[in-house]
Amino acid sequence: MESWPRNMPATLEDLCVQYCVKNLETFTHQATTTHHTTMYTLFPGVSLPKTICDKIFHFYMEHVDHAHSTADGFLNIFSNVRGTQLSRLTLANSYVSDCGLGLVKHQPIVELDLSCCTRLSSDCIPFINKMGKTLRSLRLENTTDMFEGVRDHVDSISAAQNENYIDKVPVENVEQNDDPILNCPHLRKLCMRDFQLEDNLLIGNVQLHDVFRWCKLLTHLDLSQCTVAMETFPHFQCLHHLLSLSLADVDIQDLDAVIDNLCQLKQLKHLDVSQGQSDTPVMYPHPEQYLQQLVAGLPLVTSLDISGTNLAGFEKAEIQSFRPSKNHHEETSQEADSAGMCSIPGLEGRMLEFLGLFGCAHDACYRKNIPAKRVTGESDEEQVLLSLQVYQDRCGLLIKALNSVFHLFRNFAVSRQCAVLEAILAGMKRHIWDKQVQIVGSASLFYIAKGDQKDYITQKQRR
Repeated sequence: MESWPRNMPATLEDLCVQYCVKNLETFTHQATTTHHTTMYTLFPGVSLPKTICDKIFHFYMEHVDHAHSTADGFLNIFSNVRGTQLSRLTLANSYVSDCGLGLVKHQPIVELDLSCCTRLSSDCIPFINKMGKTLRSLRLENTTDMFEGVRDHVDSISAAQNENYIDKVPVENVEQNDDPILNCPHLRKLCMRDFQLEDNLLIGNVQLHDVFRWCKLLTHLDLSQCTVAMETFPHFQCLHHLLSLSLADVDIQDLDAVIDNLCQLKQLKHLDVSQGQSDTPVMYPHPEQYLQQLVAGLPLVTSLDISGTNLAGFEKAEIQSFRPSKNHHEETSQEADSAGMCSIPGLEGRMLEFLGLFGCAHDACYRKNIPAKRVTGESDEEQVLLSLQVYQDRCGLLIKALNSVFHLFRNFAVSRQCAVLEAILAGMKRHIWDKQVQIVGSASLFYIAKGDQKDYITQKQRR
């Protein structure tokens, strides 16, 4: 049985932060605006260090019931840059407004998460750019409306170019709009998930690849569930520092052409081309050839996710010899040959740190001699647990992994219950409004709460 964490109380610092957040009058004034919004202002003379500010903000957003609907008023505390300092701003699923985000535009924000913030519009983009000098990580998910408001400005420039004049001025004298959409020159990580782009347009006539041109220092790019036009893939080549690329659940029509472009990213170490939204694997023609071409063109790749596809190909039948071995040297040689065998065609001679095989065709995750140290799949507890941990953001694959762990519990085949518990809770917390995640996750929690290791569950985990 694995070791569970000690049943220790929270630190004094955490307890103080929790008390102050639940009783904001301990360090802030409260005032109600004409729009019936409660605004909090830091007491004069109070100064909070960065670590405390980050903890206060995180605890408020995670544990206060009305936090997501009162984000604007709470953010007003941090408009005082002399007394507060924020570095991580996670506002996912909140009702923060453009004005609310503007309150913290002068904070040295390093990580910013604006996923599913339905009240944000294009007016917030200047505030994001104001943080651009310090911003290193930006996460946008299902926030296409944020880019709709500036369409008229860009379209007006296009109209002027088509007319060849603006108030009788030749078009060559008209200043071109080459201002960056995202003026974040030091950005390293960009996540743009679930952007259903019309003709691959992000803003008016500005295309997705223009973002790449303005963010050339990107090392991590996540375009999961986006609509990416084939014309965009050649522009990936301008990202010379790219180490990680996720094209999960991206509908790739011409995989052959896409692979040719991806193979130009010679620095790439992680690639995700998995598919998890369908109940059946996505079937590509010539999968073994594609995988071999992809791996050969990316010599530094150590992490590859091909879950939900047939890219793992067919397993080649093992050739067995029934001739008795003559000596110990021959037995050792046979063991060495067996150790060098590969059950994933196209990966011969490679040993990956990670390989995603969850839901692959032809039961790829059940094979022996998989050339990877860590593998996601459904064949055993180790693979399922890793799947729970890796696919926290992928609702489709997460539900399948939760179903797999539920079947393991029914067969009494789960030994690492603590790690499974933490992974299930994290997934349910991440998708708190997804009914299917909550139902399937709760089913497994029942087995843990009533199981043979229930006495080891800590008070914090019970909460």
